[in-house]
Amino acid sequence: MFCQEQDVSVMNNNTRTVNLSFEKCTIALIQCNSTDRDDQAIYQVNQSDSSTKLSDEVFFDNKEISSSKNAEDNVKATHKLLSKKKDWPAYLHHIAYLFKLYKSSLQIDECPDSSETRRKLIEAITAKATAYEVEIIAHKLRKRSKHVEASVLYSIAAAMYGSFENQDDGLKGIIKCMEGIKFAVCDLPSQNNEIKKIAEDRIIPIMVEMKDQIKQMAALDNQTKIRHEALCLHFISLAKDAVGDRKSFKALIEEALALLKEEFKDAANYQLFGVLLNNQGVAMERETEFAQAEELFNQCLEVYRKVKDYKTEKAKSSHLSDAEKNLKIVKMKKLQKQKMQK
Repeated sequence: MFCQEQDVSVMNNNTRTVNLSFEKCTIALIQCNSTDRDDQAIYQVNQSDSSTKLSDEVFFDNKEISSSKNAEDNVKATHKLLSKKKDWPAYLHHIAYLFKLYKSSLQIDECPDSSETRRKLIEAITAKATAYEVEIIAHKLRKRSKHVEASVLYSIAAAMYGSFENQDDGLKGIIKCMEGIKFAVCDLPSQNNEIKKIAEDRIIPIMVEMKDQIKQMAALDNQTKIRHEALCLHFISLAKDAVGDRKSFKALIEEALALLKEEFKDAANYQLFGVLLNNQGVAMERETEFAQAEELFNQCLEVYRKVKDYKTEKAKSSHLSDAEKNLKIVKMKKLQKQKMQK
């Protein structure tokens, strides 16, 4: 079936569809759009010499996380790598070392030095780069399939955005970073159980912290917080689904829907509400509750047809098409189930 994702303005509209298979429903996705941010006006991008400034090369190496239980063992390869970077200033060597140490600590249960290493890493990066630069480096790492590294940097960029004096700008940055982590987790190789465990135990909890970070932004009005908390729950639900936690996928969708219904009398006028209904329908279809799934897809279609926060007709058409396909699938499965019960 078709799970879907929204586009937010900070919920802007662009969609990305994930086809799971012909006989499955499709999850609805919401994709944030950076066009709401005047990046050059908001962020001062460092224009220093590219050979000595912070870049994705500082965080990239071909050695994957090993099974060593000693984080220090995992940074020995970094020293060899750094020794070849003679043109790097000392601060780049220091950041690369801290990053490798922190990345390695993610695989160690209850690593006592993990939070302190993270604090030092954020401090070192903040002194040399803007939040936007760190976010762009994370994008580049994700494009190079370095999903764990990208997730760590997205979380660091989000922490930096959280300290913005202009909290509207900070909110936009945090949402983009959370979306980046969601993409990184969803793109993890399904056969690598060790990496998936890191995502479930260490990376997804960072997404939860980012959601809570938004709730604590005092300058934002309550409705803005609720709307974006629901969006964060949507992103986290997709990440949970990607690591195989279908129970949490369903529970997080229900939590997000409840938040929107409680706060907004016109919740059904928002694209996000339709996306959540679609994905709740997917969850019910997976449990073979086809009648409930059918009802949810019908409700979803009703929302999609009347909402006005789509930026493009293409985005709206994509969501409508996927939901209609989902409805057709569950109707067929419900009929098959009824025939088998006779």
